[in-house]
Amino acid sequence: LGMHEYVASIWNPLQVLASFCILASVRAHFVLDAVAATAIVRSAGSIGALLLWVGIFRYFSASGETGALVRMIAQILFDMRPFMVILGTGIFGFGFFFLTRSPSMLDYDHELVGPVWPFVSVFLLALGHFDAATYDDLLSLIVLIVALLFSGVLLLNLLIAIMGDSYEMVKVSEVVEKLAGRARLVVE
Repeated sequence: LGMHEYVASIWNPLQVLASFCILASVRAHFVLDAVAATAIVRSAGSIGALLLWVGIFRYFSASGETGALVRMIAQILFDMRPFMVILGTGIFGFGFFFLTRSPSMLDYDHELVGPVWPFVSVFLLALGHFDAATYDDLLSLIVLIVALLFSGVLLLNLLIAIMGDSYEMVKVSEVVEKLAGRARLVVE
């Protein structure tokens, strides 16, 4: 196989990246001092292990029982791209509103994500993690309600519709896709 054919499948670059992360973790463990090595070993090793775990889905795609599910997941993730743009735009819009409107309620020096914390807060708000008492003025409370309706009702229903369409698309060609998945695994 040429390089172009090798990287045409997402699974091969994932495998290479996983191997690189694990090798970097092993090298850091044996070469660096204990303090520096611990952070690198934990980060690179955990990313490598996660990528190896994701690579198992390639083998699931060749099976009749799990292959359709893996193809559905891949199709849903592909079809979610415009949805993620809309969600990201909403997170940034509401994040900038709360950032400029009520800077006292946001922790700008958050130890984990630093200045990105207001946007992480809005993402968590979309998941239902918020305290209404921190929104102490009427305008912030109104925007909070709009943000919850936008993310919790409108976007969630849109995501469910996208998932249903993707499911139908994969289900229609399930038998052909099962055989194609087995063929791709044999070729690789």
